[in-house]
Amino acid sequence: MKHNYEEHKQKRIDNAKNQIEKNKKQSAAFFKKADDIASYIPPGQPILIGHHSEKKHRRALDQIHNAMHKGVEASQKAEYYESRVKAMEANESISSDDPDAIEKLQGKLDALQSIQQFMKDTNKCIKKQDKEKFLALDYGTEKLWDKLNIPDRLHGNGYPRYKLTNNNANIRRISQRIAYLKQEAKRIPTDTMIKGVRVLENTYVGRLQLIFPDKPSYEIRQQLKKKWGFRWAETEGAWQRQLNNNAVYAATEFLKTYQPPAIPINTTASNT
Repeated sequence: MKHNYEEHKQKRIDNAKNQIEKNKKQSAAFFKKADDIASYIPPGQPILIGHHSEKKHRRALDQIHNAMHKGVEASQKAEYYESRVKAMEANESISSDDPDAIEKLQGKLDALQSIQQFMKDTNKCIKKQDKEKFLALDYGTEKLWDKLNIPDRLHGNGYPRYKLTNNNANIRRISQRIAYLKQEAKRIPTDTMIKGVRVLENTYVGRLQLIFPDKPSYEIRQQLKKKWGFRWAETEGAWQRQLNNNAVYAATEFLKTYQPPAIPINTTASNT
């Protein structure tokens, strides 16, 4: 089944929105708990040292403090997920695991190349003061002609060299990325078993996946995340990262030192 990138992206946004609501409710509940406990203590009432109420008073203050702390913590989590949602919704960058990435990048490349050619043609027109030819260009307008003919103290009139250089660098970068993705698209899916771990180069979802027979130990999970860049994917039932040469290298190096857990010996079996 083809990897539905847009569906997965929306799912991540929806999950983050659910976390916002969840943490806002938790925060409100903790703050209310703190207020409810505080309502039983008369305003300004000091702790009566040695009085039978001392322990109860101190315990109530501890509960208020803990509830306030948890309320603030939940509120901060809600703010974190709000910022994540804003970032994800505003993000217009083209992800490599988007199945339409090559097509989208090609559209971006075509636009950059068109702009590059326009800037070159414009500078030629301005140098020759050929306004008629400039207005015949795709993006040529009277307003733009007047603007580009006002000399700049540093760069003169027309488009400055640095703009053409920067745009050309972006053209080169995107061209290289398209070439790389086209090469990756030729990758053949593989499915091998190493030390009891299923190693799947899953080209359908663009992920290199490690599937263990049982849940790995805490130490192994930490190693997979922090050292090798793998993340647990509940929907896939696998530890995975974006499929590329770096991922293949990471899986290979991890499995070199990985030791499968020993099979427990059945101590109830007969010794004969």
